[in-house]
Amino acid sequence: MNRGRRRFVPPSFVGASVEFVTAQPSTASDNRWIVTLNVNGWPHDITMWAKDELDIMKQVFEFQRGETPENVFDVSA
Repeated sequence: MNRGRRRFVPPSFVGASVEFVTAQPSTASDNRWIVTLNVNGWPHDITMWAKDELDIMKQVFEFQRGETPENVFDVSA
């Protein structure tokens, strides 16, 4: 059973309008970034692993194509 643990289920971006807003490095020393995307006009904060801004944009383009990148591990509802 899932006793209070968060389960990551990415939303479906197929056919959705995905726009990049901001990307900020996490406060931790690892390669986590908090990326804000507008999905059909609603903001979503997404946490992803990335080396730099170029890596983030590659993952955003995957969202725009309707795919789910493997380096994304947290999506706000």
